Amino acid sequence: MFSLFRRKREVSDVDRAEARSYHHSRIPDAADLVSHLSLGDDGPPVAVELIDMNIQGAGVALPFHLAPTSANDQYYELVVSHARDGWRVSSFARVTRVQKLDDQRVLVGLQFVNLGDLYAQLDDALGRYFNRRSSLRVQPIDGQAVKLRIEYKHHRLHGQAHDVSRTGVGVRFTLVQASIFKIGEHVGLRLQLPTSTTPLETRATVRHGYRLGQDVVLGLEFDSDPVCSLSARRKELDTYLAEREQAMFALQERLVRRD
Repeated sequence: MFSLFRRKREVSDVDRAEARSYHHSRIPDAADLVSHLSLGDDGPPVAVELIDMNIQGAGVALPFHLAPTSANDQYYELVVSHARDGWRVSSFARVTRVQKLDDQRVLVGLQFVNLGDLYAQLDDALGRYFNRRSSLRVQPIDGQAVKLRIEYKHHRLHGQAHDVSRTGVGVRFTLVQASIFKIGEHVGLRLQLPTSTTPLETRATVRHGYRLGQDVVLGLEFDSDPVCSLSARRKELDTYLAEREQAMFALQERLVRRD
């Protein structure tokens, strides 16, 4: 049986250094960036290692004893500054992923909750750090799920979207369910938006998978199929994404007022 995940081998200090070098090579001037994460109302900001960053969010590494225990709607503030150029950017973010990175550290995935505020802090020079993904991902609100049906070979699976964007969807499955898929394979996809009574249908490609707690999130990229109903009804998806984005901005404003 195919699995998206392989047994982890022992990791040496050299391997860790090479991994950090690889991740940092994806961020311009990574050695000059200083990053801090505010973990609560009382404690001081904690220095973290920036693993990756774009306009949607960031991945940071921090020690086990400081990391959140889960990704259950926890919100922190991430501050990134450039030691040489003197700029500073901050944004509230939602914890979307908590995963063991090595024996001492945890990788925490953050989703920025107010892209409008973040864009307001950026100029053309800073765009190279953040504008590396063109499609905004949003997460469905509790009680208003985006229901999915996936057809893959002889399998028919029902689930809910973990996140949705204009170019694809993240689907949360159990590890057993996710193990039937292969990266690069095509699937049939039916989406039921909470704002519509008629499902959208399209084809999609399995692009990646990552662990989220005991489950797996599969990343599916919509295929460019002019015949499918998604292409003909793209405006419905765009409207839903815009409404969720506005809700994220409203949440950001409430967090700022509370602080």
